[in-house]
Amino acid sequence: MRTGLTVAMLATLTGPMPSPAPAVAVVSAGARHTCMLDGDGRAWCWGDNEYGQLGDGTQQDQAKPVPVAAPAGVSFTRLTVGGGHTCGLGSDATAYCWGDGTAGQVGNVQSGWFVDPMAVKAPAGVTFGQLAAGGAHTCGIGSDDRTYCWGDGAHGQRGNDSTVLHAGIAVVETPAGVTLIRIAAGERHTCGIGSDGKTYCWGDGRTTPAVVDTPPGVTLTRLHAGAGRTCGTGSDTRTYCWTSGRPQPAAVQAPAGVTFTQVDAGGDRTCAIGSDTTTYCWNDGRPQPAAVDTPDGVTFTQVDVGGEHTCAVTGDGRTYCWGVGRDGRLGNGDLVDQPRPVRVTPSPVPTAPAPARPTVELVAGLAHTCLRDDRGTAYCWGRNDEGALGNGSTTDRARPAAVSAPAGVTFRQLAPGGFHTCGIGSDTRTYCWGAGDHGQLGNGGTMHRTRPTAVDTPGDVTFTGLASGKDHTCAIGSDTKTYCWGTDFFGNLGNGAAPEQTRPAPVKAPAGVTFTQLTAGEFHTCGIGRDTKTYCWGSAGAVGDGGTEHREEPVAVRVPPAVAFTQIDAGFHHTCGLGDDSRIYCWGDNSSSNLGDGTDIDRSRPVPVKAPAGFRFIQVSAGGWHTCGLTGDNRAYCWGAGLYGVLGNGGDDNEPLPVAVLAPSGVAFTRLAAGDFHTCGLGDDGRTYCWGPGSNGELGNSDHLPQSRPVPVSAPALPPGRD
Repeated sequence: MRTGLTVAMLATLTGPMPSPAPAVAVVSAGARHTCMLDGDGRAWCWGDNEYGQLGDGTQQDQAKPVPVAAPAGVSFTRLTVGGGHTCGLGSDATAYCWGDGTAGQVGNVQSGWFVDPMAVKAPAGVTFGQLAAGGAHTCGIGSDDRTYCWGDGAHGQRGNDSTVLHAGIAVVETPAGVTLIRIAAGERHTCGIGSDGKTYCWGDGRTTPAVVDTPPGVTLTRLHAGAGRTCGTGSDTRTYCWTSGRPQPAAVQAPAGVTFTQVDAGGDRTCAIGSDTTTYCWNDGRPQPAAVDTPDGVTFTQVDVGGEHTCAVTGDGRTYCWGVGRDGRLGNGDLVDQPRPVRVTPSPVPTAPAPARPTVELVAGLAHTCLRDDRGTAYCWGRNDEGALGNGSTTDRARPAAVSAPAGVTFRQLAPGGFHTCGIGSDTRTYCWGAGDHGQLGNGGTMHRTRPTAVDTPGDVTFTGLASGKDHTCAIGSDTKTYCWGTDFFGNLGNGAAPEQTRPAPVKAPAGVTFTQLTAGEFHTCGIGRDTKTYCWGSAGAVGDGGTEHREEPVAVRVPPAVAFTQIDAGFHHTCGLGDDSRIYCWGDNSSSNLGDGTDIDRSRPVPVKAPAGFRFIQVSAGGWHTCGLTGDNRAYCWGAGLYGVLGNGGDDNEPLPVAVLAPSGVAFTRLAAGDFHTCGLGDDGRTYCWGPGSNGELGNSDHLPQSRPVPVSAPALPPGRD
């Protein structure tokens, strides 16, 4: 059973329903039934239908997928499957549930079985951004930043300090000042990640949220709840699991060299996708993860565990299931148990992508990438667990998905950060989406948002330029002031204010200095002033002033004499500038030789990149631990950390000096964008290419494998009405 599973509406349906089904974006397995959401926002279900949980208007079991009878004009953006009920978030911003509602888990303040989707009776003015269906209860995070639960509460799983049966929706009693940003529901318990970074669980006898005792120094970033177990992905990339009987999270012993990129806990077991693209499963009787015996050539990108069966989706949208076949829950047309994955019938097939519009902007965040076409439509792909792709989901995407912009709004600029993205709209408003836990969305709150939400700008100020860091954002205002918001660990907001700002606050720039360009790293920010000088503020070493102190206000970078920077770009802990002499200069952390000076010595002021004689650079892009530059003859060069092939030279070794990116034959690059451990480039053939790790889909090539040379990004499907 899963927390609110999500999809992006990407593919275009080209054939009649119901067969064949379009490519699947995500699958969710319940106790005895399964549902999937396709790329057009249509929900399909199969298996046990005793309570109407397939949503097809009947109570007849189905051994093949049947479409859910959604309300007229409504598609779904998320699905979550529980014990005998199913819920989804509609494109009309309404939450719907169907199936077993005898404990109130359908949320329509009635008791019974419901064979069609029923609107959840949310509190006035509240919509849900995330849903999680448990055994016989459901929870959701509301637009008012509160968490609500409804249905069975006999074990305290509603979190409202009561076990009394109540037909209405209850508010979870979170600790004072804490909001939940992610939730997961199990059979008789619920868990959530708090805005304070702590993990809370309730149910199985506890009626209010209690802090989970995670290992020292580890915070959990994702949660997955099963029958009596919960698993989470730690900030150290390890997977931890615990049960009500053993409440201390214990690290799962993954195979040597493997980390799990996606995990799900079900009835009595847990399954995960490994960084080696292998699918693993384990349970209490077999605690060591064992590889699933998949068909030849088949690898999965998402796995979901049900009561006694498991289902998974491939990178090209095909669905497989295995385990107990009773009730038709495997979706392959029969009721026979299957020890190995078998294809769901009718087999979902990939939909041919629509032709792409010309790209005018290409930008990379930590583990996601975005582009903007010539009509202002924004597309993003890669890591999405906090909603940084802006498509209404929290599911990683391995090919471009259109950002769900407000009606009538296109984008003029994009700025992806760590786990969030911002953009300036055609209506002159600035929008942000994704992780909001540090206030980096600028809307006055700390909730994650999966769709663009307007920044609360001061007065009648509009923003004309943006830069997003890991957990903060900065902008140039129409009043010529610079504003920053989000986290302020080492002064990176530039105003010496509180540790966090949830709304834009003005930077204390030197007298008479206004900025024309901004760039932001993890804990520092830089800008080029109208006086042609470069200024930085934030963490020591990264500000480039030659000192070793953090700077809470902008200070001038000690640029070499007679040189002015025409373009700057900040990496995680280093910054580079393109000089008016066509050379690249870098400063800050150099632990991976990412400054390109042939050493691994940190530099507190700019040093020139040691490029071959005659090189004339026209652009620089700084990544997490590597840097890339584009020359005047449109050749790309990279240096620094080479892990996962991020330098694009066919290898994975660190390179202290620039090495040529092995571009496809006949292709020259016109733009580069470096992320944390991936890089992308815009080719003169109009295609976008990416290279590096692909575990989060950040290469955009419909795959999750690392690539040490540029591979073409799959063409995005156009949003409705765009051709």
